[in-house]
Amino acid sequence: MKASGDLIQFIDKNLYELYDFSARSVGKACFRGERYSVVSLKPSPWANTVFALKLEAGDGCSDLMVGISEGRLPNKISTGPTTYPPDAEALLLAAGFRMVSTTRGMYLEMEGRRRSPSPPGFSFSLVDRDEDFAAFASLVTANLFKTPPGTARPFAQVLSAMDPSRAFCLLGREATGAPAAAACGYLDASGCGGLYFVAVDVASRGRSYGAAIAGSVLDELERRGAGACILQATSMGKPMYEKLGFTDACEVGRFALPESGDAEAAGGAG
Repeated sequence: MKASGDLIQFIDKNLYELYDFSARSVGKACFRGERYSVVSLKPSPWANTVFALKLEAGDGCSDLMVGISEGRLPNKISTGPTTYPPDAEALLLAAGFRMVSTTRGMYLEMEGRRRSPSPPGFSFSLVDRDEDFAAFASLVTANLFKTPPGTARPFAQVLSAMDPSRAFCLLGREATGAPAAAACGYLDASGCGGLYFVAVDVASRGRSYGAAIAGSVLDELERRGAGACILQATSMGKPMYEKLGFTDACEVGRFALPESGDAEAAGGAG
């Protein structure tokens, strides 16, 4: 079992490993450098990011700015607990980047989790068919990423290519059989779990589907040997994760150059 302080580092490390894992699954390289790393899964709306940032005082942002303006780097910079130096976000802002969004990095030691009962009529299953990957991707891109319908197909192709022994998707359905909720789990090389893509259809909210499917991912991660889990929560999702036992640990930022267009889908927990 990792100590609580160690788990904070996995809030972005686990996500970065998932980026790398997903890129390799579809035959795309994930560049890792001394000052930053990059993954691009275009045309998928997820995981097009500059991460693992190590900035220097002075012109530490200049190569990022040039790379973005020339189209060589994605216009989304992720910051978190492993970003260096501690005032890296201030350096980005001073260089002309803007903060696009923030999420809360959270962690859970499985022995301290709280379980949520499944609502009546709600069921879920592991996604393993093309049509279910398509339904999963449509639900997530529409309700979490908020990207156009055409972005669902390339996202589904990324999800379906990943080894299900490491990454798995759950699709929740109402009694009618209609897809209503989605969530993904990932087990990194160290044995720490990650909870991602928690999304509930807007017409099905307020019925505890999000907590139920998130809890089901935790059940599966625990069954696979994870002793802890991390996630990145939106402000809307944070209270739900606290009820499940997650601890709020840090802020994770997303930055972009305004003149180069908006940052793309964050891909957090939701």
